[in-house]
Amino acid sequence: MLAIALTLVVSQAGNAPPLPQRTATAQPAQQVPPPPPPPPVNKGPDTGWSAPPLPAPPPPPQSGTARGAPPATSLVRVKCPSDCSTRVGGGVGRRMNSQLWEFSDVPAGKTRFDIEGFASINIASGYLDIPASSEVEVIVSKSRLALGSVTPRAAPQLTKNGALSTAPSMFRLNCQKPCTVSVDGARRTGENQTGQLTIGNVAPGTRQVYVKFFGGSAQTSVEVAPDTEVFLFAQESSLRVTNTRPLH
Repeated sequence: MLAIALTLVVSQAGNAPPLPQRTATAQPAQQVPPPPPPPPVNKGPDTGWSAPPLPAPPPPPQSGTARGAPPATSLVRVKCPSDCSTRVGGGVGRRMNSQLWEFSDVPAGKTRFDIEGFASINIASGYLDIPASSEVEVIVSKSRLALGSVTPRAAPQLTKNGALSTAPSMFRLNCQKPCTVSVDGARRTGENQTGQLTIGNVAPGTRQVYVKFFGGSAQTSVEVAPDTEVFLFAQESSLRVTNTRPLH
């Protein structure tokens, strides 16, 4: 009986359907988290941290050439149509006559002009662009300011060892009418041809030139560079530098 029962069980097991096979499923790849950011740098005083050094300052400008660098300031002459008082850049100049004012060492660039007449009545005011290293004429007319003649100033000359030259200069003065000339209060004479008076041996520096006519006079200060020829034009009411050039 036992043998019959085992045979029946084996027979039923052989007729059973096969078991389903498990298939392996792909696991998703695990994402790697990004690295954490670096810790902030502590710039406190206890860490010893200091700012990087500043760049070195630019080198100083080189010295002038053999003839020197021209001055940066200018000489300004203000001419009014009538009696006036003048301020340039807030400064007071020198009164040459009732209608002419002179200002030395005026910085280049936009400069304020204030012109007043009788009883401090404003005649004109405004700004003019003053060129560097020049002798500048400013004309006041009908409540307006305008630049007149502009003459470059001669550069100071230097000797080979760098010292300022003291070589004498020369005036060439063109008078509109017969005239007499004084330089620094001393009367000067020289070669006179066709109305042009040549005065030699003029010392460098600021020279005061006075011209007297039969019916009037004029005066001005002239910046004279060493070994320079200075050209001036004189009328009964005005005296101005028209040109400069080296003698040698």
